[in-house]
Amino acid sequence: MMNAFDYICQNQGITSEESYPYQQMQETCDTQINKVATISGYQMVPKNGEEALLKAVKNQPVSIALEGHGQDFQFYNGGVFKGDLEILSPMQSPLLDMGQVKKV
Repeated sequence: MMNAFDYICQNQGITSEESYPYQQMQETCDTQINKVATISGYQMVPKNGEEALLKAVKNQPVSIALEGHGQDFQFYNGGVFKGDLEILSPMQSPLLDMGQVKKV
């Protein structure tokens, strides 16, 4: 996920599938295309950092990765998830930051 955020920052945004559809070929991608989404950076929130997560959710879009190997998650089919869930990250979870570039 952090590689994707870095890519978006380094390329000043990304386009949509509609604007730039996939074509199988061995060439360099066109980077001078219509950008439909940009970010200026992202920041990390500590694992199990509930207060930091609440603050982040209040201020910008949030992106998290979930560990989905448990049976509770594998057989989930709708509604509010009430099973065991672990945020997937050995240290921290990445959060999208729509403000200035911050890497912790």
